Amino acid sequence: MHRFTTCGVAGIIAMLPIPLSAQGSPAQTPENAQRFLAINLPTKFGYYSAALRSVDVFLVGPATSGRNVCVTDFQAYTTGQGTASWGIDWATVAQVKHTSGSSVVEVYERKGMIRGIDFNSPSLAARAAFAMEFLRQHCDPSADTGF
Repeated sequence: MHRFTTCGVAGIIAMLPIPLSAQGSPAQTPENAQRFLAINLPTKFGYYSAALRSVDVFLVGPATSGRNVCVTDFQAYTTGQGTASWGIDWATVAQVKHTSGSSVVEVYERKGMIRGIDFNSPSLAARAAFAMEFLRQHCDPSADTGF
């Protein structure tokens, strides 16, 4: 007759190998979301605001988490305006929108500006949208209201 005890089963489970992907997986933090965007933000994307109309933005410098973790800063060139510092302040983003199968992520700011960022890959766009939504939720100034 075999007797199994809780301790015996726990001991067997403890001896099972853990997949490498579960060991030391990077944490989902605002800093890592910023790092992901810095690596994967494309060099050209569209930008729309009532004041600027529609313009193409060409990145000429790397995206960084500059002023704080809630801002993605980058150097960009726009036709007619030259090179300037631009940024996405995640505390002002109302919505991050990605349609399954699309390579474009749309970022809607509360002040009416819209960025359409084409990652040239639906799977990369889905990952980027997740990182962007993570930053938006982390940086939302009304998050502590419970709504």
